[in-house]
Amino acid sequence: MATALAKQVAACNRRSRERGLAGTLTTLDWQRSLEFFCQRCAFCGTAAAWTIDHFQALAYGGGSTHSNVVPACHLCNASKASSPFISFLRPWSVQNGWP
Repeated sequence: MATALAKQVAACNRRSRERGLAGTLTTLDWQRSLEFFCQRCAFCGTAAAWTIDHFQALAYGGGSTHSNVVPACHLCNASKASSPFISFLRPWSVQNGWP
């Protein structure tokens, strides 16, 4: 029986391949990403980071690869949607006093 992480990765790869994009993410890749971000959202740091977010959205040609996915909480993933990362980050950074 596949683990929850393996099912999550398989679904992520399937969505990429349906769009003709790379779908090479492995469960080990995803585990390493979660560990790198200390099981937290890569955007806001909350500990509820259990969705796979494509740094470059599938809509813009970003596939499911180890270098294009980060953990994201449901709120950040839904807020970013298919926006380019810089468009998502800009309002947040201005709100928090960044240039």
